[in-house]
Amino acid sequence: MTQKRFAAAALLAFAATTAHADDQTFVAGTVPVPPDTWAFMITHEAGNFQDTVLFTIASPYADDSFRQLVVTAADWDMFNINGLHFTLLSGSSPLATFDGTAPFKTNLPDGEYILKADGSADGMFGGAYSLVLQLTPVPEPASWAMLAVGVGLLAARRRSGAVPA
Repeated sequence: MTQKRFAAAALLAFAATTAHADDQTFVAGTVPVPPDTWAFMITHEAGNFQDTVLFTIASPYADDSFRQLVVTAADWDMFNINGLHFTLLSGSSPLATFDGTAPFKTNLPDGEYILKADGSADGMFGGAYSLVLQLTPVPEPASWAMLAVGVGLLAARRRSGAVPA
């Protein structure tokens, strides 16, 4: 009987070391535009983990069609986390993969997205990392054209020798 208990305890211990430590799901809602951000410190018990962040990009302005998503999980905000890796998905389709060593930026249209993070918390008491999601507006082509026309007019006025009143 004691051999069966020992075998069961050994099996449970092995299963505990190979399973994910504590997978977590976060609902970020609509990602805000500056100066606001969605930021969260995510902590884990020791072991492997896979986090899921569900978020939506919705334009606060009717004329915006794309925004730049900025995802930050820099080294200075990690504590005992190894191999932090992200996958950005739209539905079940992967859009991008990146590691957590530098900010990641990509242009995305309005929609619902999933950000998966996986890694290993290898500290005696686990580990932690911070995650920041923020949107920045992407200038429309018409804005770039208007800027170019304005700079051209200023250059032409300067060449003609006209002095502002």
